[in-house]
Amino acid sequence: MSNYPIGLACPGAMVTLAAAAVAWRAVQGQISQAENAIEAVRAKEEFASRAVLPFALSSLHTYVARVIKQLAAMPSPLGPDETLVATELPMDDINAIRACIRYAGAAEAEQIAEMLKYRQIQNSRYRGFCLDIARGRDLPSPFQLQHRILEALTLHALLERVLGTPAERIIAPPVLPVANSCLESW
Repeated sequence: MSNYPIGLACPGAMVTLAAAAVAWRAVQGQISQAENAIEAVRAKEEFASRAVLPFALSSLHTYVARVIKQLAAMPSPLGPDETLVATELPMDDINAIRACIRYAGAAEAEQIAEMLKYRQIQNSRYRGFCLDIARGRDLPSPFQLQHRILEALTLHALLERVLGTPAERIIAPPVLPVANSCLESW
């Protein structure tokens, strides 16, 4: 038991509780300020990401157009061509698009991720196709050429779909007349 009378202990406990409540509110205020600061930074990154996405996707459109032009101009039958070099993929733009996925809505992120996955597959097959022709052995068949063109056209369609999302409708996607002419010739 304490040597202090009950009347003196209660006010001391009340002061301690009041001090704890004030400290708790101060900590909650600091937590709230930190959360607000983090949200503000995230909002700025999201805005910047949204601004970069159309330009990065436009760069991929240019890549696809070059691939389609290159494949459509190949002679029939296919022969060895040591000068054939695959069109370079704009990796800086790919990395920018990957960063944009973090801030996209679920449906948009799904479309962008699907497009990037398909782009990776398409690019791998296309580069292997170009290497086979440059080496001059195991030449691809005309069917494989058509398949590479179809893959590039599919990538073009996926890019159109991503650019057509509500957040990006203010940016008009570049027109690919080569893609239309390839489709018409088939």
